[in-house]
Amino acid sequence: MIGKWLRGPDAETVTLETIGLIKGAKDLDGGPDNASGNTAAEKYAKRIDTVLARDRRVLSRDVRDMLTKTRDGLQALTGTKASFDTGRRMAVQAPISVPIHEPNPAWKAKLHALKSGLDEQATRIFDREFAYDVLSEHNNKPTAEVERAARRDLSVGIAMKMGKL
Repeated sequence: MIGKWLRGPDAETVTLETIGLIKGAKDLDGGPDNASGNTAAEKYAKRIDTVLARDRRVLSRDVRDMLTKTRDGLQALTGTKASFDTGRRMAVQAPISVPIHEPNPAWKAKLHALKSGLDEQATRIFDREFAYDVLSEHNNKPTAEVERAARRDLSVGIAMKMGKL
């Protein structure tokens, strides 16, 4: 009964999240200064790895290839520092202070290269697997209603980023 919650994310959800990451509808949550960018990338790579290990045989070749390339790219990304310590500190409370970080441009460039390298493949997969359902449900709706739906449904947000809605 509670197996579906213990099992983790299904392949469709992770595929949509990966397409959203590539298209810019979803982002790695590294914080404003990207201090936890590597942690977010590693966590997401493990999420993809779990789905690939469990559902490898039922995934189409394109989806499996995109997920594998994304996982490998994110794991390679964790080898670069996501942010630099500026040497300054910010006081949180009287005796406690935290270091101030700034994002590493090389890390951002590697992430951008990963996204742009998989952009065409993600577009093809989204068009084949998800676009028909999204367009048939939301195509003639007012913009405000579609934007509200995009907050709840990642596939609608991806379609908006791609210019389909």
